[in-house]
Amino acid sequence: HVSVVRVTFRALLFVLGFYHISVDDRRSRSLSSSSPPAPVVVSNHVGYFDVWSLVSTFGCGVVVSGGVLNSPFLGTFLQVLNSISVDRGSQSGRDHARTALLRRVAASSVDHHSHPIPAHASLPVPLLVFAEGCTSADDTLCGFRPGAFLPMLPVQPVCVTYPDCSVDFYHGRGGGCTLETLLYQLSQLWCSQKLLILDAMPPNKGEEPIQFAARVRQVMADAMQLHSFADVRLHVAARASGLPPPLFTARECKQLLRLDVADVEAAMAQFAAADSQPSGKLGDSEELVLYLEGLAARRMTRAGKEEGCCRSKKHD
Repeated sequence: HVSVVRVTFRALLFVLGFYHISVDDRRSRSLSSSSPPAPVVVSNHVGYFDVWSLVSTFGCGVVVSGGVLNSPFLGTFLQVLNSISVDRGSQSGRDHARTALLRRVAASSVDHHSHPIPAHASLPVPLLVFAEGCTSADDTLCGFRPGAFLPMLPVQPVCVTYPDCSVDFYHGRGGGCTLETLLYQLSQLWCSQKLLILDAMPPNKGEEPIQFAARVRQVMADAMQLHSFADVRLHVAARASGLPPPLFTARECKQLLRLDVADVEAAMAQFAAADSQPSGKLGDSEELVLYLEGLAARRMTRAGKEEGCCRSKKHD
């Protein structure tokens, strides 16, 4: 049944103009091709064509929004793969989906050592989860929700992009809808899609699900050569304050200056407010860097003084 669904979804994509789907498989070649896949496939979500290509590639079930499984065509195929429906409109619906996800992933996970799979047996069907919880453009990666990482089992990261396409497949931009996107897509002679498959990532010892989610998201963002969500926040804050684009990243601010994103956003607003030029424009980003370095130095000096006071009080 899984093979039938995979072939059907690939045939539909071919009819819709996706004659070739580029697959950049960066998984380690040392991994055995016969080993079971990670029980959870984690991907970014641009539009509904993501589901079709990922199902045809991995033969996985999908966590979908409420009502999709009841659709006459797509829902029937997704039910064959033991997909899960999520009612995001209520807390009880989200709790039910979380319980179903944990049960479903536990059933599809396999202990390779104590329960080896015979050569003639079919591999367990993994579960596809769009960890962002919403659609986003293929040049953006929003923060990951922890739901897919609650089982604390290995996940298979996959990045989906639509290079060299004149159609914007992102549903959320410009109020686009499924029908409008489909009509635009049908007007194209061909469409391109690329799947970037990374190494499966297990959770680290002592790691929380939210930390696991952030780590997987960062690996995917690096592979897609994207700015992190924190970097996007800094660019938005700079634009809102009338500042030029920052020359630094959020990670550099944290590692070198010990400043969080919120600290840098507040510093940008203060820096812009201090501008005395009538135009409200500042020289360049280097001035902002010097301002942040001074802020970090003052904080470190203040922290050193407070630590010294605490030590003197202990001696007294």
